[in-house]
Amino acid sequence: MKTSSGTQITNYRFVVGLLIGLFGFSTGLNMLVTGPITPLIIDTYGINNSTAGLLTSVIFIVKGVLAIPVSMLVDRLPLKTMITLGGLTLSAPLLSFLAVDSFSLLLLSRAVHGLGFLLILPAAVAIFMQQFRPKELPLVNGSFTAAIILGITTSNFVVVRLVAHMPWEVVLSICGGVALIVTIAWALFGNASPIAREKEDDRTIHNVRNVLTDRDDRLLIAADLGPLTLFTVSSAWLPTFYHETLGFSLTKAGGLMTTLSLAGFLSLLLASFIASRTHQRKPFLIIPGILAGFAGIATVSTSNLWILYIDMVALGFVIWFYLPVLFTMIMERHSSNPSRAATVVAVLLGLGGIAGFLGPPAVGAIADLTGSFIPGIVIFSITAWSLLFSGILLPETTKPRRQC
Repeated sequence: MKTSSGTQITNYRFVVGLLIGLFGFSTGLNMLVTGPITPLIIDTYGINNSTAGLLTSVIFIVKGVLAIPVSMLVDRLPLKTMITLGGLTLSAPLLSFLAVDSFSLLLLSRAVHGLGFLLILPAAVAIFMQQFRPKELPLVNGSFTAAIILGITTSNFVVVRLVAHMPWEVVLSICGGVALIVTIAWALFGNASPIAREKEDDRTIHNVRNVLTDRDDRLLIAADLGPLTLFTVSSAWLPTFYHETLGFSLTKAGGLMTTLSLAGFLSLLLASFIASRTHQRKPFLIIPGILAGFAGIATVSTSNLWILYIDMVALGFVIWFYLPVLFTMIMERHSSNPSRAATVVAVLLGLGGIAGFLGPPAVGAIADLTGSFIPGIVIFSITAWSLLFSGILLPETTKPRRQC
């Protein structure tokens, strides 16, 4: 049995998928870990809200600047080596314990961490297309994305509890250490086939040009930009908003963010299960897209704790439900060309990185000017409707076919 990209299928693909999933977990564990403890970091360094927002947004500016150049390595480096390098940079927060007196060093470790995901995700896309059947891709993509959100959920739940017993910088170092352990496991047990080098005029620069001029590729990218930015600003500032404005404890505010992540995790599993049993893709974008802006605005529209829990469930659904299908649509559009699919993902990461970089500091700056986080969060909630409009305009990417 072979995949759509022409490689032989073996059962060892499940080991490879598990290891890549652990990288996803490590990414989630570290990516937004500073959000729940932002007030403590502000107190440590004596910085303002907009400066603190850089701890999240710097990851996204790294993606914005380097995503496309890094994707050029997909058909130039062995995929196993590319992911190993990604794992090493992903573990940069391990050095956070050295940054107690230096905000710049902490910011640098966050930036290097962002580079790690850039190396891992395009390579993972190529490996999934190499080693899994087309009908397995929704489940594989969903499982990988679920691993990321499981890492985010774990950090939201654990970090605020650990900082009650040890310095926050030590907690960040522990999270970085998890990524290093996974990297060692990948170096020992990971496996990937090489990608055939394309003709000179088909390499990544040409692919990037094609992606940027292709209507459907642009719509696939635009679908993710709005919800991604809303997720970034929500993760960076909602815990602080609930703590400083509504008077919730950090533990209670972290509990709300855990609910968001848990709802997203369950919605990912549901989406992956349904998508693997249907050939329709557009409803997975349109349905959460309808709720997108409303869900974001609702999170800052009440001080009632129980209503906020419901709002977090809705926001988690909006932000995560569509993702496994979005990645599957990219793979289905370019099923015979893993390099092109990786380039689409890289452009998505790059533009999403720019949006994610601008979001948290913008909300922080608006809060510094107005004294409230609400206006900024409402603005970026409205942008999340890009998911709805893209879902309406996109064509279906798959047709009914016989089972392999």
